[in-house]
Amino acid sequence: MSRLLVVVDVQVVLVAGDYAVPNAEDFLSKWGARIEEAREEGTPVMFVQNDGEEPWDDAPGHPGWELYFTPLPTERVVRKTTKSVFASNPSLADELRAGGFDELEMIGLQSELCVFESSKSALSEGFKVVLPVGMHATYDADYGLAANISQDIQRTLEELGATSN
Repeated sequence: MSRLLVVVDVQVVLVAGDYAVPNAEDFLSKWGARIEEAREEGTPVMFVQNDGEEPWDDAPGHPGWELYFTPLPTERVVRKTTKSVFASNPSLADELRAGGFDELEMIGLQSELCVFESSKSALSEGFKVVLPVGMHATYDADYGLAANISQDIQRTLEELGATSN
């Protein structure tokens, strides 16, 4: 079984400044450590970058659109325009399978949007999805605090077949 670490939408606008998710510094520390650990253990890393619409700060070319972590030259960056990286890139699942991947470890932003939809799509494509507890984040919303929303998404994805390790 070959695992790929997928870092979803960890872009400057979502983790720095006025629009940073709650506890962004803690998440950045955990995500950075996991990326380094993956690199050291030889687990490939793929970064997903959202292409938001104008005039939003995550639109291509805006300073907030940039990835927070710098991919190595050997690491793939996949851009997307929908919540699911697979919906935006219809051949991605086949490309990943052809690369020998059958397990995707998903970390990043936002729990109930892009992490959820990309994980759900990966499961429907037949990948094993690993969603480590506490490694995806979101914003507070009218329907709950960020931490509670992330916990609900964790539980829902595990009910759909994802694992936490």
